[in-house]
Amino acid sequence: MSPNESKSGLEIFGNTNIEKDAVARRVKPWRGFLVVFIIAIFLLTALQVSVSSSVSAATSTNRVLTMGYAEFIDSANPWIGLYDVSYIFYSYIYSYLMYPNEDGIQSPNLAKEWWYMNGTVAASLPEPTDFNNRADFPIHNNPADWPTGSIWEYNLTENVYWNDGVPFTADDVEWTFEIQIGPNFMTYWAYQPVTRWIDHVEKVNDYKVRIFFSTYENKTPIPIAWGNCLSVPILPKHAFEGKPSTYVAQQWDGYPAIGTGPLMGTDKLKDEITAKESVTLKRNPWYNFTDEDGVQKGLGAYYHRSMDIDILIMKFFSEEQTQVSSVKTGTIDACEVTAANYLAMKNDPRLPETVKLVSILSPTVYTKISHWNVMEEGTPGGLNPARLDPAIHRASALATNKQGILSGVFKDMGRIGYHIITPVWPQYYWEPGDDEISWFNVTTLEYNSTTGKNETKILYSYHDTLRHVMDYNIQRANEILDAAGYVWDNTTTYHGKHIRKIGPLAAKRLVEMGYASDISSVLGKPLSFEDIIMQENFEDREISKVLQNDFEKIGIDLYENLVNEATWNTEVYSYAFHFTETYWSGDVDPNYLLYVPTSYALWGWNEWGTANKTYDYYYDMQARTLDPVERMHWIAEACKWIYLWSGMMVTVYPSICFALNEIRWTNWGNWTEHPGLAIDHFWGETPFFFHIKWKGVETQQDTTGPIIAGIVVLAIAAAVATVIVLRKRKEKKLLEEEETETSEKEKGGEDKG
Repeated sequence: MSPNESKSGLEIFGNTNIEKDAVARRVKPWRGFLVVFIIAIFLLTALQVSVSSSVSAATSTNRVLTMGYAEFIDSANPWIGLYDVSYIFYSYIYSYLMYPNEDGIQSPNLAKEWWYMNGTVAASLPEPTDFNNRADFPIHNNPADWPTGSIWEYNLTENVYWNDGVPFTADDVEWTFEIQIGPNFMTYWAYQPVTRWIDHVEKVNDYKVRIFFSTYENKTPIPIAWGNCLSVPILPKHAFEGKPSTYVAQQWDGYPAIGTGPLMGTDKLKDEITAKESVTLKRNPWYNFTDEDGVQKGLGAYYHRSMDIDILIMKFFSEEQTQVSSVKTGTIDACEVTAANYLAMKNDPRLPETVKLVSILSPTVYTKISHWNVMEEGTPGGLNPARLDPAIHRASALATNKQGILSGVFKDMGRIGYHIITPVWPQYYWEPGDDEISWFNVTTLEYNSTTGKNETKILYSYHDTLRHVMDYNIQRANEILDAAGYVWDNTTTYHGKHIRKIGPLAAKRLVEMGYASDISSVLGKPLSFEDIIMQENFEDREISKVLQNDFEKIGIDLYENLVNEATWNTEVYSYAFHFTETYWSGDVDPNYLLYVPTSYALWGWNEWGTANKTYDYYYDMQARTLDPVERMHWIAEACKWIYLWSGMMVTVYPSICFALNEIRWTNWGNWTEHPGLAIDHFWGETPFFFHIKWKGVETQQDTTGPIIAGIVVLAIAAAVATVIVLRKRKEKKLLEEEETETSEKEKGGEDKG
């Protein structure tokens, strides 16, 4: 079954040929008018082709939504792609067990309901789990070993079909998760914050599955709080029959893209993604259809979802001004724009009334981050060990002018950042307050002859409320570095700057902390650090300039190294760098983003190199605490740790700015109150799809008739003028010939006489 399609077009037949009369001595009047008529018809026909094409496009029965993006889809494979626009594309094609609605609330999708239980309950259900099955329970085969929350059961939505017409069942869910866990865990990196904790999946029946959760290392059953937020696209098992379990992650190119989502690709999908210009998606006929018995079926039908979109075009722009012009003229219907262009459009009195501007915190929890590489082991030689010193981290954090970055780079479009979870979803947000005092100490070890032991000696200390302890403060940053033993080098410049170097005390401290083998190996090293930046990212380059200026004030040389994306990924994820600029975005539930700085994510998602037992504990507790209030306590502790650690400086929660043109589409909704309506939602069943309404091209005065009439008049006038000119030229030639003949006759008569 497929949507009805209509085609319109215009074909022009025939050929015109004006023959020259080489014999005629006079231009006949009827012939001149014939020339006029033919030229006019030719021009009018050409005009008709243009007008007909425009009218055909404007009155097409397909309701087309065209979206603009500053990135292109880097892979059609949901386990390979990196860009946010790729994840947006996946969410159009594929569906997830559940999805966050416009308010961030996890809502039924491929799973219509879910709940958690313990092993004893699972063993006593009408369709019980067989704990004697050694394939699934090689170690913990006693139901009592599985605590409440370690088993989640999902009832799946019935009468759902893949876009190739094959029914969706529990086999697809079981297979999708099973290929990503166990020995394949490191092969399938894309959804590791979820899959790391999955022990196995049990198919109970065709429309019910149970997912069992345990630790990755020793398979100890553990409760999981976020079993209602498994943001993993479900794939069709039947499309990969006979393939090895690693095929999807290592060999699959993403085609054909068989999903259960509201849209699907055309037969040109592969060529379009390769070309990186635009991708055309059409309505999935199996999403909402009526069978031969008159029964409504499909994922959309079950949840009474309907949309006006027939075709969605994802158009990719390499230059933003072209994208901005396109949304102004209505060539595209919506796009994301930079803060600078947002403000320029907002202050432009000529901005079309149909263009609406929106600025919100992204529903994808988007943050901008500047950070040190703190990986202690396995990093390449030659890296400066001072990058590991907490004194360097705190001093650089105090020298980071977040307000300057927000104002200068993001034009005050956003908020100051504290940690990796933004306030877009308030139920998960923590912000430092004035009700708690925080201390920071610079220390060294000093031998106590009385006790015969090395004891911690405080070299410098300061304290303030949590809200202000990390405030921009150049003086305090210099005091920290002075106390930590980093001395000014006034004899040598680095990139034109006088900076600090590792003095004897700093070298001693680095040895004490285990960051250097001996004092002589680090003594005198300058505090000069490369800031590796993706050359394509303008915002990161501008942030680095702010940091370079302020870091110089505390004796640190930060210099940029612009690289392409491939080099950046290689350097950063192998921990072969000192400092970098980056961003993160993730799921509504904080488990996804809080997973990234854990030791569990080293040599994978964790680009900072953090391996802190205290942070890991906070993460574990938030992941395993079922009570929402108690869980929020642990989420706050994890966020507070990131805020105070200083090695990761979350500088800004940028506002994401959008431009929408309502020439063809309306009812976009209130994104400020409902951030999930924004066009960068990427978890399937995109809410704005089912919200916007088609209104067609705006009604305008019909000027086609007058234009054609005017063109005809002009065409005839031009043709007449052309004929007159030609006629005058020909008459002039005839007169010249007659004069020549008369002259020759007269001359001939004289000769004869």
